[in-house]
Amino acid sequence: MGFLADAGWCLASAWLYVAGVLFTVSLVTYFVPFLAAAIMPVRNLKKAYKAEWAIVTGGSSGIGLSLCNKLAGQGLNVIVAALDNDLLPKAMNQLKKDFPNQSFISIPVDLSKDGYVEQIKEAMKGLTVQVWQASTATVHAQQMLHMTRDADRIPECWVHRYWIF
Repeated sequence: MGFLADAGWCLASAWLYVAGVLFTVSLVTYFVPFLAAAIMPVRNLKKAYKAEWAIVTGGSSGIGLSLCNKLAGQGLNVIVAALDNDLLPKAMNQLKKDFPNQSFISIPVDLSKDGYVEQIKEAMKGLTVQVWQASTATVHAQQMLHMTRDADRIPECWVHRYWIF
């Protein structure tokens, strides 16, 4: 009986050891991205790409508005394309108040309806927009990509999504 009891404890302790190792590995792999994000500096898009203007779709609230704040905080002028509702003027007023040295353009547009690309194109006329963030679907991002190439507003190397969070 002593041998079996010792073998049982040996197996139990081996399983506990394996479970502890797996738990530790899972914790480390879970927290590594958070630690990396905390340690790594945020890329300043204005300096990195000599950018002056950025466009954010869905920028009147939520993550889009937060992105507008980040971009304006880096010294970029921001075009905000969003639904024509009461959130857009409120967001624009807040952005202008928080960042008085930046310029902001609002484009009231419904991205679910045909013709929105022409509306955005018209509002961007005469501007060189180097940074854009499409907060909607891939189809929308592809249409924006072709619009900016067709309008010769963005050099080929800048037609990407840049994440700054």
